[in-house]
Amino acid sequence: MARKLGKKTPAPDPFAAIPFVGQNVEARSDSQGLIQLRMTLKPEPGVSHWLARKLGMTRDARVNLDRRGSFFWSQIDGRRTLHDIERAMRERESLRRRESREAVVLFVKMLMSRRLIWLKSPLPDGAATENKDTPYVIH
Repeated sequence: MARKLGKKTPAPDPFAAIPFVGQNVEARSDSQGLIQLRMTLKPEPGVSHWLARKLGMTRDARVNLDRRGSFFWSQIDGRRTLHDIERAMRERESLRRRESREAVVLFVKMLMSRRLIWLKSPLPDGAATENKDTPYVIH
């Protein structure tokens, strides 16, 4: 299908994505309301995997979130978009829009790089699919 000259397809809005908690991720809140995330790591293949399985040992990765990070995490419910979370953070923290957007991007990058969250985003306009409502996943 030929595109008409002069018409650009708009880039998808990254803030339309919906964050989801990754597999094997547990969250605990301390007395101050700060959240610690824990994820059980799969052992590397080989001797260490065999030993870990035989001895019933597991390795965990832990991440301690600050006040803003804990608030961001508490907003992840499988329905809220990054727009919604950014707006809530801006109102709660009395931030400028630019500051709250930068904070959301930072948290998303940090949490995704550690495989603690993943994003689900609507298909870009013009994408070929049977069902336009079908989301695609960003890992």
